[in-house]
Amino acid sequence: MTTLRPPETPRPPDRASARGRGAARFFRTRRKVPAAIMAIILLAIGVLTAIETISALFGHPAKIVPYGQVADLARAATWQDNAVMACAGALGIIGLVLMLIGLAPGRPRLVPLRSGDPDMIIGMPRRMLARVLGAVAGQVDGVRRVRAKVRGRRVTVHAGSDLRDMSALRDRVEAAVDDELAKLAPVGRYTVRTKVSGPR
Repeated sequence: MTTLRPPETPRPPDRASARGRGAARFFRTRRKVPAAIMAIILLAIGVLTAIETISALFGHPAKIVPYGQVADLARAATWQDNAVMACAGALGIIGLVLMLIGLAPGRPRLVPLRSGDPDMIIGMPRRMLARVLGAVAGQVDGVRRVRAKVRGRRVTVHAGSDLRDMSALRDRVEAAVDDELAKLAPVGRYTVRTKVSGPR
């Protein structure tokens, strides 16, 4: 007797890695401050150009910018002049810096966390993540005070204790923080650095 099996439904591709990359890009900050500064500068240039053009059309040029003096300087200057080369170099450096600012990814304000749903992105502020990890470290036996920081992909935990065996306590605190990080499942690898100090 032959048993016929129904055709298997193809499983959707695992999107865990794609979700992680998408989450990291999604939570990166936008370059709002440089963009706002450049927008203000371009707006000022546009308004100034409009004022000069409209006033010239009506026969009463505003002459906010001394175009005559600028034109005279431009006619007299050559590319071999030190002032021209210095201005060109400064403009080139400013343009390069602006390009790097625009291309370089911003520092994410939220830490992306994995969830059971591949289409769901969870973000936790760095300060909240530091408080959660600090609270977990504070529950370790022997810890009297604790302070945690999250900078980049490094978690630094400063724990204070009245115990004498600091090495064992350091291992327990680091293991507790590592376990909590594994439960939270942040996107990317985070390293934990633990510092334990004795009684003050």
